[in-house]
Amino acid sequence: MKHREIEPGLVAIFRLYTLVRLVVMPILAGFYYFRFPLKLDPTLLGILVLFVVDVVGLLLLLTVHWLQQHLGRYFLPLALLASGALPLIEVRTVVTAYASTGMPDFWLVFPFEVIPLILTAWQYDFRVVLWYVGGLALLEAIYLIIGSFLSPMHAFYGWASLTGRAAILVLIGHIVTTLMDEQRQQRRQLRDANQRVLRYALTLEQLAVSRERNRLARELHDTLAHTLSALTVQLDASAAIWERAPQRAHEMVQHALDTARTGLSETRRALASLRAAPLVDLGLALALQSLADNAGERGGLKVSTEIASGLEGLPGEIEQAYYRVAQEALDNVIRHAGASEISLRLQRHGGALVLEVRDDGRGMASASDVDRFGIQGMRERATLIGATLEVTSSADAGTTVRLTKELER
Repeated sequence: MKHREIEPGLVAIFRLYTLVRLVVMPILAGFYYFRFPLKLDPTLLGILVLFVVDVVGLLLLLTVHWLQQHLGRYFLPLALLASGALPLIEVRTVVTAYASTGMPDFWLVFPFEVIPLILTAWQYDFRVVLWYVGGLALLEAIYLIIGSFLSPMHAFYGWASLTGRAAILVLIGHIVTTLMDEQRQQRRQLRDANQRVLRYALTLEQLAVSRERNRLARELHDTLAHTLSALTVQLDASAAIWERAPQRAHEMVQHALDTARTGLSETRRALASLRAAPLVDLGLALALQSLADNAGERGGLKVSTEIASGLEGLPGEIEQAYYRVAQEALDNVIRHAGASEISLRLQRHGGALVLEVRDDGRGMASASDVDRFGIQGMRERATLIGATLEVTSSADAGTTVRLTKELER
């Protein structure tokens, strides 16, 4: 019997069935005792003892975790065999002892075979089901062979009952194992799909980190590197003329100080933008407003904003993506667009959240420009949150960056 992990929920259902059997079996016994002219027989005492041991033992086995641990892989097969064989022994013993009463043993045995059979088919494959049904049929056949019947009719009825019941059990086992095979295959496919999605998300995350590093390198190059280069030229020039033209050298040193202060301010701004502190302090709406105002001051642009209210409660990854895309789009306008006006809008349209950054600059002359200026990084951020990014532009007609994400309602 191939060992596999116990199916989720199987032991709980098994325990419930055993408890139900503890209630139903005495009711059935009382019904048949009063329905048929049964006389008290010492055999009944043995059956009663067997029933109590059977049910109590199964309940202990299915409840006490210590027993399950020590039995290991044999725990479930042992419980299933006991659950199917012992009720059969109990019922067949009673039927054999009172064969003359004509008790309808088919339905007396069937319920206590079909439930363990379903549990077996739930856990194992069809080959195990065939062995299980064959074992129960063999056990019942032994009772029929050694049992004493008053007429051939009782023997014929017993064999017919056994054969019909075994056929029905095999059919039920085939149906359950087929359904379980389908379910296991779907679970494997789902697990594989989840693994692929996880690997894809990790890859996108790594790409996003790489893009962020490139953005940082670009920020530092545009601020710190330019500032240091200008300082070096200005200080070299002032050192060269210090003796001959001290006044001019003093002016150049003062200009270098102004350049250093401007560069320091820009460097601080670039480093501060690496973490979305405004999101934490202000929320998405006010953080975008601050971002647009700062972009207008840095680039000398006329800025218009339209930001919807009631944006609280958005997931952190969505807020982060919208903030970063807006930041990258505004930085592109300042560095490359040569624009005079810029607008930033964040609105809800139906169930979608739409961010739009538009400028009146020189636009992008070719499709290759669309893949530059950090736009690929914006697309990756959009993909990470399941959003779409559209960039529309043409030469001397400005550029529009639009980020759209369908929100759960």
